[in-house]
Amino acid sequence: MRTTVQIPVDDVELQLHGDAIIEFVSLFEGLFQTRVVDTIVTQVEDVLENQLGPELNKIAVATNGETDLFEGISLDWSMVKAPQLTTYDFSIGGRGLFYANGSTPVEPNATAPVMPYRDVLNEDRAQFCLSTYTMDSLAYTFLNTVGFNFLLTNDDLPPTIPI
Repeated sequence: MRTTVQIPVDDVELQLHGDAIIEFVSLFEGLFQTRVVDTIVTQVEDVLENQLGPELNKIAVATNGETDLFEGISLDWSMVKAPQLTTYDFSIGGRGLFYANGSTPVEPNATAPVMPYRDVLNEDRAQFCLSTYTMDSLAYTFLNTVGFNFLLTNDDLPPTIPI
């Protein structure tokens, strides 16, 4: 993944908070603020452009895009395509398929959404989406590995329903 990120310097603000020493230093804030902000912007851009992609790749390779989440249940979160990184947005889309450990994953009847997904009508900077595809696979896997049992006794029913 190779991308170019340009963070607008005007979007970064440096504020000093503290005691009397900080109050004194803040008198000279204009002398060093531009240099500090430029350094911060340069380092963040470098991390996003050159370090984030390789680190995500290492995690995906080490885990094969799968994680054991619960007793007998795993999640296939492998990326369906490369993450998308722009100046304003970072999007990752995972498969989101739950399955029983040691078994072949069973695709649910629901259609997997196109990933990564971003709701452009929502201005939130962080968005996390769960699809019917993911929830169906979780329910199917949970019912087949853990099960769902409950005991209904005569005391739980109204007197008008005889057992």
